[in-house]
Amino acid sequence: MITLLLIFIVPIVGKAEYLKRTELKPKEEPQQSVSPAPKGFIDFNTYYATGNSEIFTINILANLPHRFQYFSLNNFFRPNNRDRSFDINTLYSEQNLRWGLAKNLPLDLAAQWAMSTGLDNDRARLGLRWRLASTSWLKKFFKKINMVYSVTLFGLETDFTNQIQSFQIEHAYNIFILPKLLKKRVYVRGFADHNMRFASQVVSGNNHVWVTNHQFGVRLVDHFYFITEYRYNEFFPQKKHDVGIGLEYKIVLK
Repeated sequence: MITLLLIFIVPIVGKAEYLKRTELKPKEEPQQSVSPAPKGFIDFNTYYATGNSEIFTINILANLPHRFQYFSLNNFFRPNNRDRSFDINTLYSEQNLRWGLAKNLPLDLAAQWAMSTGLDNDRARLGLRWRLASTSWLKKFFKKINMVYSVTLFGLETDFTNQIQSFQIEHAYNIFILPKLLKKRVYVRGFADHNMRFASQVVSGNNHVWVTNHQFGVRLVDHFYFITEYRYNEFFPQKKHDVGIGLEYKIVLK
């Protein structure tokens, strides 16, 4: 009799225990893969400009640990002359290092080293950057217009001769045009540098000198973009305006 009871009871108890475990065990939801935030990018631009020159540009952005950010702008100019070899005759480069003052504060300490072909024309700058698009009471507005915008006040500037030459306000922006419809394939981005020189440094009565670039880009396939760019530079009084057309290849760092 005991043997018969064990034959019937043991399977029932075992099944009940199995059902108990399966009922109490929470159902595991499938985890959605979350793409990590990009750590930066490298883009290569090459285009022909109306000023009878060819321009090659390399831009680098790297988001580093501890709220540091590195940005590099490098322009290489070559005269469009068939009688010459592929020689670079002009270089302009900006090396920027930024540090966020606090995690939730849209302010960065900014240092810049600007280099250009020639003697005694390099500049070192130190200032403060305000990321308006990351400011709490402005986020909604900039998100609505699909724009990222920042202003940097370089209040300290030197040309390494122990003389303060001027100071600069730098505006930088990026706008995606109809990002949902066009899937972020079309953009406009650029910058405007407002250089203000002291009276002793004024040339021809002009103490406000502007340098500005504006680029329109369309992603063609994968990482390739068609680009056209407008440049305005008051440091070149004989040729302030320039328009270029070319291609860009962009690598996103993850």
